[in-house]
Amino acid sequence: TIDSSGNLIFSNAGSGVFYRTGTWTPVIIPGTGAYNGLTTSGTYTRIGNTVHVTARILITASGNAGGNMNINNLPFNGYTPAGMRQMIPGRENAQNGYMIQVLINSGTKLGKMQFYDGANCTHTTNYEYIVTGTYQTNDA
Repeated sequence: TIDSSGNLIFSNAGSGVFYRTGTWTPVIIPGTGAYNGLTTSGTYTRIGNTVHVTARILITASGNAGGNMNINNLPFNGYTPAGMRQMIPGRENAQNGYMIQVLINSGTKLGKMQFYDGANCTHTTNYEYIVTGTYQTNDA
């Protein structure tokens, strides 16, 4: 089946097993301030409860954004058993090549982006962040 957004969906009714692909639009939220310009895009593939996502975030005008960098609007809510956290890897692709991680919050479509040493990602014009990896969901 192809849904109204052009996403391909295979499902076995009642089994909970399905395959779905599509696009999504990452929403980047700074801890303080605001961006004057962002370009974002993303794709996903879901097989059962495993979601593989890719995202590209290009800061075209940093404005006065600062503090934490959060990525919102993931295609499905994250699911993490108590006491655990999921992580999706990535890198800053245009300026320094630093590795980043996105820590997925359970029960939400939100994750915190940070460098691997735990420092906040940089809110700088022309920085490009590429994220690709998998996470678990328990969405129906």
